[in-house]
Amino acid sequence: MQSTLSSKAAFLNRTPLRCFIYDLLSGIKHSMAEKYRARRQWQKYCTPELLRKYNMLTKLLTTHKSQHRGEKWEAATAHLEDSDNSLWKMAQCLTGRKEPNPPIQGKTHLACSNRDKAEVLADTLETSFKPNQASKLTVEVEQEIAKHYLEHPPETEAATIQECSSDEIRSLIKKLKNCKAPGKDGITNQAI
Repeated sequence: MQSTLSSKAAFLNRTPLRCFIYDLLSGIKHSMAEKYRARRQWQKYCTPELLRKYNMLTKLLTTHKSQHRGEKWEAATAHLEDSDNSLWKMAQCLTGRKEPNPPIQGKTHLACSNRDKAEVLADTLETSFKPNQASKLTVEVEQEIAKHYLEHPPETEAATIQECSSDEIRSLIKKLKNCKAPGKDGITNQAI
């Protein structure tokens, strides 16, 4: 037992930073245990004093955790410098992992060299931006459709819509659910 305690003390005293972090974590663990104990007591007896104690310990634990996170962040960012690229490594870690770009696929093979890539890109742009060659058949079909609509115009929507009063509109607006997503116009139900 004595050798275990001495080895534990030697480990903790090895560096002051580790000792500080261990003490801080043990303080947080102690306050967490105290909070859980207060919660159990409040659930058992349901008195306002125990609820106040539980809420106070919850707030105290939250501040301890945020202070610990802040101190860890300060320790991590204290020695960042531009000269040894540690600043840029941290920025790269924080921005997330970038996915590699997939290889460019040509008509028959992968484009590896810059020349092959340029040719594949040029071919793609050339096929994408060709003018449409309207065939004689499509022109005839378009003329037939236009002639049909001119001879038989569709009914207008104004003739099919019935009139309504402003009270009906207000009652319908009140029935709208505020938590729904906006429509195509981007206006939310709450704004209406």
